[in-house]
Amino acid sequence: MHRPVLLLLALLALAVPGFSQKLVLEKIPLRFLAAPDTAHRLKTGLPLRRPGNPERESRQRTLLPEGIVLVAPNIRDNSLTVRGTARAIETLKERIQQTDLSPQKVLMNARVTSVRFTADGQRKETAMPLSDKGNGIALLAALLRDQPVYTVSVLPRLNDDNSLTLTMVLGFNNQAGLWERRTVRVQAGQTTPRFGVTNSPNAKVQEVVRQGRMPERWEGEFVAYYLEATPTITEDNAAVL
Repeated sequence: MHRPVLLLLALLALAVPGFSQKLVLEKIPLRFLAAPDTAHRLKTGLPLRRPGNPERESRQRTLLPEGIVLVAPNIRDNSLTVRGTARAIETLKERIQQTDLSPQKVLMNARVTSVRFTADGQRKETAMPLSDKGNGIALLAALLRDQPVYTVSVLPRLNDDNSLTLTMVLGFNNQAGLWERRTVRVQAGQTTPRFGVTNSPNAKVQEVVRQGRMPERWEGEFVAYYLEATPTITEDNAAVL
């Protein structure tokens, strides 16, 4: 074989992935990732997105391993057909396995405490635990017939470091302006600081309740609501009924 031809073959082996290696065709089954979306992201270099967490997406770009020449989605069985060198396909499998995981679910346990303060210096507390098997709590409720109706909302967002940002709202549904909103960042299993809202006209009492504390002195009758929440994370959606 002439030297120019040998030189050309050597350059092709260096420049073209898989030129000097045998290419194989293999099907990679997916468990939780969607084949069309995964194929698109692999081809374009977008981050692979873990199922069930649209707001939580890896910032690291997913590049196809050198040696992969084809990635095609199979909708019928939710798999990828790939063509490339055996080593490149194994590398691709490892990258997919790191993301093809069971969707994470945020479970919320919250507690609203209603406190009725009377003019004679007495107070009556009623605690109402709230649990959620979805991705947040939104509730309109009245603890007792003669109490003002309140609204409570706790919505979580899962962060890249596995912490959670909770958007919490508590207020009197039938009295404009009596609302408190908090955005709190906590770890799974950690209880948020308590905060409250009251219909007391006293500014000092209002501030004490906002801070989640009970006023020691007051005048007249009023109601205060307090809210705290504890999020947890589960990896198994099938176990959540």
